[in-house]
Amino acid sequence: MRAGGPNACLRAYTSEFSLQNADLSVAFQDGRGYFDNEWPFRTGILPGKAWAGVFVARPRDARGLTMMKKNGILLGMAALVLVACGGGSDKASTALTVGAAGATLKAGAATLTIPPNALTTSTQVTLREAEPRHQGRVERVEVEPHGLALAQPAVVSVKVDDSNPRVSMHNGSDDSLMDTEVEDRNHHEFKTSMSQLGEVEVEVEHAAVCPAACPTGQECDDGVCKPHNDSARTCTPVCASGQECDDGACKTHNEVEQEHCPTGTTCTPGVCTPACATGLECDNGVCKAHGGRTP
Repeated sequence: MRAGGPNACLRAYTSEFSLQNADLSVAFQDGRGYFDNEWPFRTGILPGKAWAGVFVARPRDARGLTMMKKNGILLGMAALVLVACGGGSDKASTALTVGAAGATLKAGAATLTIPPNALTTSTQVTLREAEPRHQGRVERVEVEPHGLALAQPAVVSVKVDDSNPRVSMHNGSDDSLMDTEVEDRNHHEFKTSMSQLGEVEVEVEHAAVCPAACPTGQECDDGVCKPHNDSARTCTPVCASGQECDDGACKTHNEVEQEHCPTGTTCTPGVCTPACATGLECDNGVCKAHGGRTP
């Protein structure tokens, strides 16, 4: 039995009962919320951390208990202990039915693009932010149905608050490192690909500091002042792996590096800027786990 917001679930641990010709009500001891005449439950009502309450099966027939007994319905109250899990309901979440045409979903700082032909049948996909489950992480993104295999990899991007970061993305299930690359340096977005739907956690390291304050219109990018435009357009859908968004257009990482290379500075093609975070190494603009370079 489940109820709650996108990041909360309520499970009943006691009492099995059946309902026939009856309504179901529940009243919560702390008075923060209630269900009334709901079966099955609606979601998004109970954001609390812990709840205790009772369910009451009430007959629809006015003759009450006699009718209920004749119909073989389990009577009275079923005392339940409800435990909330998975964090509060203040996190952003969105759901969309996605078919063979693909789609892009947005939830808070996260964006998910499922490309055409990744799914062969229409499937309800949920994208949501959640509380990280590993120490040192700044974001967690969950995509459901968990474990659903894709014929074409999906791309998930996350915007981070740090203006000069080195970012690594981790598989939210086993904490393994995932390929990580820039999606939009103007808006501090980074991305990774997934061949099956699941969870991603984001870790941020502060990159090298510039020796002097950057002039107006520039910001520090791993020790080098580079042009920056907060009002730059974003890209929808998320750019494919090997590309990044530059004022609304998807370009290769090398193109962006060369176009925004500061005057008098040599920008080497294929170099990751910002540099890769700990545990990752650069492979033609993409940060990969050590040993994961393209042969």
